[in-house]
Amino acid sequence: MQLPPKNYDAMVKRANPPSPVVKDCLWAFFVGGAICLLGEALRQFYLSWYDKDLAGTLTSITLPGPGRWYLLPGLPTQWSARRWSSRPKAG
Repeated sequence: MQLPPKNYDAMVKRANPPSPVVKDCLWAFFVGGAICLLGEALRQFYLSWYDKDLAGTLTSITLPGPGRWYLLPGLPTQWSARRWSSRPKAG
């Protein structure tokens, strides 16, 4: 099946609407800032008891923790959905 270039371009534009670049950039800026703020708060908290090097290490260990607990409950559901959706049904 041959598709004229104009029809192909129209089909591509319908399938891929423009993304909200400015909104996405602002969202990334504020989320990244919130993560940095949390990291700095953790670092200052650890500095009250430990030296500078250990406080940085503890911050690096602690900071990814909340993200793990937020994401982990949904991962088994996503994995099983991907795993079984691509297999043909028996029978």
